[in-house]
Amino acid sequence: MSAHSEGGISDDGFAESRRNARILALQALYEWDAVKHPPLPALQRIADDFPVDAGRKSVLSYASTLVQDVQQDEQRLDLLIQGHATTFPVNQLAGVDRNALRLALTEITRRHAPPMVAVSEAVELAKIYGGEGSGRFVRGVLGGVLAELSPDP
Repeated sequence: MSAHSEGGISDDGFAESRRNARILALQALYEWDAVKHPPLPALQRIADDFPVDAGRKSVLSYASTLVQDVQQDEQRLDLLIQGHATTFPVNQLAGVDRNALRLALTEITRRHAPPMVAVSEAVELAKIYGGEGSGRFVRGVLGGVLAELSPDP
């Protein structure tokens, strides 16, 4: 196991920290989306109840970055989603699905994570927190967006 450059966190610890940050960010964005609570204070409140010991500062930092990036890019992200989830307007998609998609697209377009990592993590979040078909739906939308964003060979 090699040490990652961020504070000597192992690769497994780094992946777990990123996963925890995504969970926190998803919950804060869902609350922002559903009841319009400011997401950064919501993130802090949610994090206070979240069982994160190791790497707490880096988890909160990454979650905060994701939340702020999604807020800044919301319209652009929703346009990407709408182009590949054409059955319903984005505002009618399930809140978990919509925000899992926004998180993944933020990580991809801002190059916070490799595209396949962002997709896998979003699918897992959708499966855990969303409905029965959420994982398949998120994978399908992200696959379409990645195909659009990838340069043609």
